[in-house]
Amino acid sequence: MNSPLVSIIIPTYNRANFLRETLNSILTQTYKNWECIVVDDRSTDNTNQIVSNYIEQDERFKFYVRPCNRLRGGNAARNYGFEKSQGDYIQWFDSDDIMFPDYLQKRMDVFNDNSRVDIVFAAFTYFDKQGLQSRVNNQSFSGNILDDLIFGKLSFSPLSYLIKRKVLNDITFDENLKRAQDLDFFFRLFTSISNLNIQHIPIILFKVRKHAISISGQSDKKGAKLNSRFIVNKRILDYFFQKKHLSGIHKFKKQCLRELRRLLINKNYFLVFSNLWVFNYFSCRKRVYLTFCLLSQIFIGRGSEKFLDN
Repeated sequence: MNSPLVSIIIPTYNRANFLRETLNSILTQTYKNWECIVVDDRSTDNTNQIVSNYIEQDERFKFYVRPCNRLRGGNAARNYGFEKSQGDYIQWFDSDDIMFPDYLQKRMDVFNDNSRVDIVFAAFTYFDKQGLQSRVNNQSFSGNILDDLIFGKLSFSPLSYLIKRKVLNDITFDENLKRAQDLDFFFRLFTSISNLNIQHIPIILFKVRKHAISISGQSDKKGAKLNSRFIVNKRILDYFFQKKHLSGIHKFKKQCLRELRRLLINKNYFLVFSNLWVFNYFSCRKRVYLTFCLLSQIFIGRGSEKFLDN
């Protein structure tokens, strides 16, 4: 019996200096039935040449360039890669991180042992330019994925989760988001499908590169990334409010306030004002008070700290 095909989907942009190491880690996988789809977000370096060399060596590698009619960014690249994929299982990965040799096999073993399993995720670590590894994420799982999110016990990094294709349906990455897209995607996945069978293995199976040019560290003068974080946290808060989940309401109300404060410190005053007045979890009196705090921050440089006093 042939083993199922796993589609590894990698968005990339100007990561030629790291991409070889990532693709080499795929070549060393003990699980052999995979396809690796690299989607380039129109890089200006020699990404095309590097991937072409791998395609010549191994036909399991495939290369696409994000179409001009799709929005820029990793979200569109991930979605486009998914559209091109053929696998029964989907694995998103990043173009500067490293798989351990049993990255696929350990989780596919869980699927093979139980056909009812929908998602399997594992632990991961971080490494710096010296190769030193630091903290470990996703070491444990209580069995309740949303409670573990609320209490900060796990990460929704897409690299951790191997997903059965048929459970994805029409769930895709929101291409309008500039940050927190992983949280948004997996929260929608975990809350839109009832009785998902999620399994965890407490084994470190990959490592995430830490470096100065990470996407999260890039400039955000217009506040697009910070505002995306507010939008995602507000969506999650709306869900928990509907479900009357008190811990979730408390956690993500505070998260929304933190994002408003970050926008305020970043001098994105219009975004703070517009978000504040559609944030229906405050009384009118509270909104007026925070508006005065906003004006105080604008004119005398004080007031942002009051956004955390709720």
